[in-house]
Amino acid sequence: MTDLRRVVHRRSLADAPLNERLRIGEIYFDVIRQRCSQAGLRISDTVRVVKQTTHELTLSIDGRAMPVTLDRFFACFVEVGAPAPAPCAITAQALEPPPPAMDLDPAPPTPELR
Repeated sequence: MTDLRRVVHRRSLADAPLNERLRIGEIYFDVIRQRCSQAGLRISDTVRVVKQTTHELTLSIDGRAMPVTLDRFFACFVEVGAPAPAPCAITAQALEPPPPAMDLDPAPPTPELR
């Protein structure tokens, strides 16, 4: 019996919508991995599909000027996922301790013990 909590939905680059940022995950099969490498596509690249035809995808890879064209058949065997979030910049203000809270409703005075 299959444990449904362990089923993972994997997305294919061939099914990616236009202009969505995606991170290249696993590339299945050595032949396809070699073809992707020749085209300039590597695991962990962040890409966008900028043009689709019935046979090809044109990808824009972050940090590179030239787009890459990949056959849709090969793209079927390229797993994609959401890109890693960009690291946030730490500012001096973020490192300062928060100001003390204002006490708008002071506690009633406590009776003195003798």
